Amino acid sequence: MIGSNTDERIGVIGAGIVGLAVARQLLIDHPGVDVTVVDKEQAVASHQTAHNSGVLHSGVYYQPGTLKSQLCITGARLLKEFCSLHSIAIDECGKLVIARDEKELEGLEAIRKSAEASGVRELAVIDAAGIRDFEPEATGLRALHSPTTAILDFRAVAIALADEIANRGGQITLGRRVTRVT
Repeated sequence: MIGSNTDERIGVIGAGIVGLAVARQLLIDHPGVDVTVVDKEQAVASHQTAHNSGVLHSGVYYQPGTLKSQLCITGARLLKEFCSLHSIAIDECGKLVIARDEKELEGLEAIRKSAEASGVRELAVIDAAGIRDFEPEATGLRALHSPTTAILDFRAVAIALADEIANRGGQITLGRRVTRVT
């Protein structure tokens, strides 16, 4: 347990977005604690963080009331705030969930109701013409438009997190493999 002792030292293994976010939060919650992030790579975000799709999900598919739904919606809001604070571009390009035929219309409506119950905002049902207006190559009978679905550069987020860690007195040690924890 982390106390108020400023002589405490904490090591975080991995300089991906999760490790960096944990280290940043430790420094915010426990000023004065010595936090060091260690990674075997020569740069932050060298693995999954920099190789994902870059999608910031709005929470359309998650069941209402679940922790996953709550974390997705709250996390997206917080990440957008973080990106704004650090001048990281976010492209709120939106997303379409398309019902291609009559059989899929019921499922589309179920997704809409579930998403709204979870707190996903600004959803709109659009018709076939609206689908083509949004994406000329897409076809379908109806679609659910989620305008808050976005894309961003998660490597840029990781670099901003690393900068914050350094500014808060934490250290990031790169190019060092952790072989033992005692």
